Amino acid sequence: VQEMNVYMREQWNKVVSEDDPVIHAGDVAFSSGNYEPSDYLKQLYGNQVLILGNHDDSINEEEFPYLCTERMVVQHHGYRFWCTHRPDEVPDNWTECVIHGHVHNDHPFIEYNKNKINVSVERIDYTPVPLNILVKGLKKMGSGDVACDIKDSPISNFQWYHENIEK
Repeated sequence: VQEMNVYMREQWNKVVSEDDPVIHAGDVAFSSGNYEPSDYLKQLYGNQVLILGNHDDSINEEEFPYLCTERMVVQHHGYRFWCTHRPDEVPDNWTECVIHGHVHNDHPFIEYNKNKINVSVERIDYTPVPLNILVKGLKKMGSGDVACDIKDSPISNFQWYHENIEK
């Protein structure tokens, strides 16, 4: 777990600058031992918003140094994104894109027809993906397209991918 946390911190700080807005899709408090989520998050660049996950119930929102919420809507380059931890908590009348975590390897990275983007760390190679890169990738997809992981998506053809993820 410690090795994974070091890798995630390195990947995060490689693509996120000090002042970038960042939406974290939850489950930062899932751990055992002497792990303090806010101590770990303080090592990560960016102005963070934490979408609370099902493993974040130990977080005291009043003492936590970041904005915490259960969901939020973000608009970027003509797209509106419902940001949540659990994809099953999206209102039935929402027809636009959903960015979520929670499901890890149980769901693909992008399901174009379902307007779902799974940003669980396993699907994005433990590297935050900027909204402009997600939008650019969505614009390259069409009806029926599914990208299991970020490497299977159109994003893998972008310079950003080669500079930040490709090994």
